[in-house]
Amino acid sequence: MSLIAKNLVSSGPRLSGAKLNFINCGNQIRTKKKLTLRSPQFPVYEKKLLLAACEPIMRRASEIPTSMQCTNVTKLEDEEPHPYIAVLADELKDFMNKSSFIGFYHLNSCADLDYRAARNTIINSGFAVRLYQNNIADLALKSTKYDPLLKFFSRSCKTVMVFGDNLNVKPLLKIEKTAPFLILMFGVYQDRVLRKDELIEISNLPNLSTLHAQLYHTLNTFGTSLTSTLDYHGNTLSNLLTRVSDA
Repeated sequence: MSLIAKNLVSSGPRLSGAKLNFINCGNQIRTKKKLTLRSPQFPVYEKKLLLAACEPIMRRASEIPTSMQCTNVTKLEDEEPHPYIAVLADELKDFMNKSSFIGFYHLNSCADLDYRAARNTIINSGFAVRLYQNNIADLALKSTKYDPLLKFFSRSCKTVMVFGDNLNVKPLLKIEKTAPFLILMFGVYQDRVLRKDELIEISNLPNLSTLHAQLYHTLNTFGTSLTSTLDYHGNTLSNLLTRVSDA
C-alpha cells in the first residue's frame, strides 16, 4: 500500500499538492462488541440441553463409598471455642434469658458514625444494643428454645439485637426514620414472637398504668352500682317502716 501511495503522489501534475490519507487495514478488526474473557457468553438453551445429553456417565469403580474404603479414617474432634467467644456467648445467653423483650434489626451498610449515633439513641431509650457474629450466636443459641432464630445470623447479613425489660416499642419504631439503615424485623416478648405490624399495634395502645387505672375504675363502678341496686329495696322498706312508726 505504501508503494502504491508513493507512485500515486509522484504521478502527474494533477495529484501534485494533494494529501492522501491511508488506513492501516492490517491492524483493524471489525467486531460487534468488545470481547470479555472473564465473563463469556453462556450457550443458549438448546446448546445447553445438547451438552447435558452428550455428557458421558462414568461408571464408579466400586459401589462402596470412599469414606468406607479408607482404612485411615479418623473422626475430627470438636475444637474448643476461643475464650473471648465463649464469654460473648454466655453474655448473649444471659441477655436472652433475662430480658422480657428482644428486638431484631437488620443492619444495612452505613458509616460507623451513623451507626454509633443510632446506637446511642436506642441506649438512651432504656435498651441494651448488641451486635453478635454468627459463630457467637451459634454457640449460645444452638440446642435451645431460640434455635430457630439462628437463620437470621449469617456472614452475609448483620442482625442487631435490642434487649429491654418493658414493651416500649415507640422509640424502636422512631429510630427507623432517623436511621433508615436499621430495619426492625420482629420482636420476642415473653417467649412469643411478634411481627412488626403487631408491634405497631402495641405501640398505638395507651400506657399499661393507664389501662390498669381504667380497669380499676370499671370494676369499681360495677361494684358500686351492684351494691346500690341490691340495697335499694331494703332502704326503701326501712324508710317506709320509719314513716309508719312516726305516724
